[in-house]
Amino acid sequence: METKKVKEIYTDNLIALCHIIDSYSEFSKNLRSFISTKYNRDNVEYLYQMSNGKFIFGAKKVKQFYQKNKTIIDLINKYSNISMFINQHYDNQGNPYELADLDFFYQYILNKKDCLKQILETLNKIKKLGFEKLQFDENLDFTTNDYKINKSFKYNNNIEYLDNMEAIPNYESDVINYKTKGSNYKITIKPSVRTIINQDISGYDKKIIVNSLNFDANKLPEIMTKENTFDKIISLANEKNDECEAIRNSVNLSISLDFLCLSINSINNLLSRIDDIENKDDLLNILSEMKLNLNKLQTANLKYASNIEQVYPSITSDMLQEEKNLYLNRK
Repeated sequence: METKKVKEIYTDNLIALCHIIDSYSEFSKNLRSFISTKYNRDNVEYLYQMSNGKFIFGAKKVKQFYQKNKTIIDLINKYSNISMFINQHYDNQGNPYELADLDFFYQYILNKKDCLKQILETLNKIKKLGFEKLQFDENLDFTTNDYKINKSFKYNNNIEYLDNMEAIPNYESDVINYKTKGSNYKITIKPSVRTIINQDISGYDKKIIVNSLNFDANKLPEIMTKENTFDKIISLANEKNDECEAIRNSVNLSISLDFLCLSINSINNLLSRIDDIENKDDLLNILSEMKLNLNKLQTANLKYASNIEQVYPSITSDMLQEEKNLYLNRK
């Protein structure tokens, strides 16, 4: 089954579309007729200048189109501008761009017209946060992925921020794993050298992808700052300190016992091959007793892991094993 491509649109254009939703269908037909024969970008520029009160000599076709659609074009200019509205959605032949298809967003908004006020509140909040564009895919489920950041701001190539986040307990003391219990968006922030130095993310590279336009704008951050994004994830991890410590204790104990077991077996194999060592039988007996005690330690370790799972429901035996495997891979 072919995966649907993610749509992308400039926020201002989408806001403008919301404000002309009742007139868009007719305007779209007129617009396609205006640019279908030959996409003349000069005509688009003339239209922009004309709609902003500048006198244009000639350009009869442009003037006719503007006069026929003046109310809608002026409304588009209020929230975006007609040049951007056309150029960012149609190619040089006047065909709509597949990934920025206005008809797609028009149909989506039309189907949710009773929620238009909420959609506009959300779009205006996205614009206020500094997102010139947004990506959209209604099929996205952000709960299926886990996310990770380093506790040190400067060591992160990407910082992903979502709604309803919760930290996932893990072994690494300098890394935070987290997920979302449900979110309509994902914000990705890319720190730069400048942002690392002054820890200001408000003006740097960031993008937002959403699976709905109809969600509570208050679910978004109030402002795009390190304190409202990165620091919030850090604070979530602080709530899991006890679980993380329990995981580290369990993993360290398990790995230590594994190492001890390998060492005892290695010594036992070595002694078995040596014939001229003094008190060989006594030494082998000592090793045998050590194995018995090791078995007791391993039983105690299993019980300790079981107790952890009972005290902390978020920790499972599979998680402990996975953290152990990750530790060994890092080593």
